[in-house]
Amino acid sequence: MQNNIEALAVAEDGTIFTNSSWDEAGREAGIYRDARPVGMLEGLHGWGRRGGGAITLACDRVFVGMSQAGGFKHPEEDYPPRGEKWFGVTRYKTDGSVSPWPEGRGYAGAMIILSTQHPVTGMTRFGASIAVAVAGEDAIFLLDPDPMRLVDRWTIRSPGKLAQWGTTLWCLPSGGGGPIEIGPTGAPTGRTIADLPQAAAIAASSQYLFVADGGASQQILVFDADLGKVRELGVAGGVFAEPRGAYGEGRFCGVSALAVDPRDGHLIVAENGGPSAFEVGNGVFLGAYSPDGTRLWQIHGLEFLDRGDIDPGDESLIISKDTLYRIERSIEEQAPVARPVASTLDSFRFPQDPRLHIQLCSADIVRAHGQMLMGLIGQRATTLALYRFDGNTAVPTALFGQRGGQGLAGFPPGSRKDIPFRWQDTDGDGAFHESEFLPFDVGEGWAWHVADNGDIWFGAYSGTIFHFPLEGFDKTCVPRWAREPATYKVPAGLFTEVNRIEVDNETLYIGGYSGTDPKPHGDWGLIGTRLVRIDGFPNHPHVVWNIRLPYDGSEVARDNRKLPKAMDIEDGLVFVGYVTGAEIEVFDAASGRPLTTLRPGPAVDSLSGWLDIPFAVRAHRRTSGEWLVIAEEVWRGKNLLYQLEDPR
Repeated sequence: MQNNIEALAVAEDGTIFTNSSWDEAGREAGIYRDARPVGMLEGLHGWGRRGGGAITLACDRVFVGMSQAGGFKHPEEDYPPRGEKWFGVTRYKTDGSVSPWPEGRGYAGAMIILSTQHPVTGMTRFGASIAVAVAGEDAIFLLDPDPMRLVDRWTIRSPGKLAQWGTTLWCLPSGGGGPIEIGPTGAPTGRTIADLPQAAAIAASSQYLFVADGGASQQILVFDADLGKVRELGVAGGVFAEPRGAYGEGRFCGVSALAVDPRDGHLIVAENGGPSAFEVGNGVFLGAYSPDGTRLWQIHGLEFLDRGDIDPGDESLIISKDTLYRIERSIEEQAPVARPVASTLDSFRFPQDPRLHIQLCSADIVRAHGQMLMGLIGQRATTLALYRFDGNTAVPTALFGQRGGQGLAGFPPGSRKDIPFRWQDTDGDGAFHESEFLPFDVGEGWAWHVADNGDIWFGAYSGTIFHFPLEGFDKTCVPRWAREPATYKVPAGLFTEVNRIEVDNETLYIGGYSGTDPKPHGDWGLIGTRLVRIDGFPNHPHVVWNIRLPYDGSEVARDNRKLPKAMDIEDGLVFVGYVTGAEIEVFDAASGRPLTTLRPGPAVDSLSGWLDIPFAVRAHRRTSGEWLVIAEEVWRGKNLLYQLEDPR
């Protein structure tokens, strides 16, 4: 299933069509039937094309808001020049193929260009026309769907999502606020629902208007023709009601799109967790609900550029960046093994949570002093975020950054752009205060490690290793790490560049490049060509083994190169994951010799996308003796779980 949904439309036969700005496997605009993905609209991925936040149906065609960037093909092939972008609507048949017309633009001759500056923000069928909102143009365009041509343009301030209700159009302002009614000639009627400052989605049946409240209530509100509130669907507070974070029927979590099934009036609901700095949102639920709010079915896609970890205190739990799962099946069943049971992200209690502002991934879960902690590292490893837990909720508690002023509006507040920073929560409120910033200067690198005892380690490219011991917890369970790190040097001559480290008691594992096996030009973010075990660290270090990892040079085609991306060490075994093919090679930690290789199996059609984050692999040895290994699967937005008996 796709990893985000920003817009919905439902055909007369109940087929659901979706749209979003990005899906790694190309399903920006998906097709769903009988609670299953059955297809997608072609050509919205790659060569500068993306989906967007609007979709509708008319005249047995599907109309999709999308964009086309220039520089990927020649203008004479009807692509914009480099540096320019087209925003508009592409027409499709309901089978997912494009539906061109003689004057159509773009690669398939099926696009109408509405702006070169601003994206489409809403769309609905409106009488015999299609109404298309472009907030940045302060315009709603009316299109004749066949032939596809512009017939009118209305000036409306910052229009967003749209819904036809009877003979009028209802519009959500894109900058926030309740829906307003627009008459058949394009003039606002003066009717509005003013007490919904965070309205997030809108849809209509013949009788009712449905508006999703993205604010504290997290409910779907149902209005009659007189704008009287008929009912509220869902639990007040949604997923943020007590017990906070727990998923369940009616506990909505960031409704992003609504539509009505014309066959039976069932409401189709997409939830993507609410506002996010990351364009794919926080994962997605897609479900159907009867008019009284009873859930009929639900499917989900929650993990993209992410990797979960087993809770060492409860082996039935897997915790990812923002979701808690419970293992409910045997892995041999070749079916989804774990069910999502809670969100660990609470944007209302902790609006400065780094997960809302910068990209973070790869959860490492440790238990220290009886407390559970989570470490998250970004895709380019510039930031390590630490969290403590309050029930289901992960509470921001520390942030180590090689470059400040990133993300939305220069995050975190109080940092300077591209200047290293360190923040440590001292009052337990999970918010950034000037007095909580500490000096931080460790250089650049990829080599973060959250040890089992909660200590933080970092290895710079230069080979200097920094150690921030966990000193304990205050009376309110807020952890604190040492203000000043201990520093060590990797033994001379081993590496020209250090990229990964892992510390296990007095054993240090290091990945990087050496003088004899240097880094190929243009490579970045990888473990390196060599992996070394050093015992007696830090006082009496000596090399136990030094192996060359399989690492293809630039003479091998890019998509076929074997490149070591991620590593983890667990109870006598070393796990090394490779980018393409997502293979995980298992080594004996005592000798460095290879033992076996884990590969995607029949449960996922023997397919996986890249291991695309630097810490894409995590292993845990169960009390029963076997290892569970979790691996990122970036292509189709999930995690793969392997079970391994001792291969030695």
